[in-house]
Amino acid sequence: ISFSTGAAVIPIETALVTVASSKTDKGFYYVLSGVKHDAFWLSKIRLQTKEQCCSASISCVAELEKSINEADGVFADSFAPEALPTLCLNNDVPLFNSEPNAQALLRLGGELYNSGVSVDPLKVSPLYPREPEAVRMWKELHKK
Repeated sequence: ISFSTGAAVIPIETALVTVASSKTDKGFYYVLSGVKHDAFWLSKIRLQTKEQCCSASISCVAELEKSINEADGVFADSFAPEALPTLCLNNDVPLFNSEPNAQALLRLGGELYNSGVSVDPLKVSPLYPREPEAVRMWKELHKK
């Protein structure tokens, strides 16, 4: 759409939308997504005054256990590793359900747009932290 209309493409990480949707206070949060067994995409969100910072990488429960005390909270959905609730409870770190909403997306997008942040649509590509399950199953089914 942006090619034909000239509309700006505003980069917003899903993890930022997840945290912004929760109306949590400023702080440092982990957001787990793309979970497969004990591995997941771990986004590290730092909310500061008028600023958000996000970094992300592949991680696992053992790695998260080493740094969970740094977080003011953890966001995950129903696919979270089974060990996560106990890990959060034992470390006194709140566990929140990931529920990103359109209102938070629109607010963050508006803020970024108004501050002049955009990306070249030719440089945008989807991020797949792991092979989609459907692709994995198809490969397994069609092995030679």
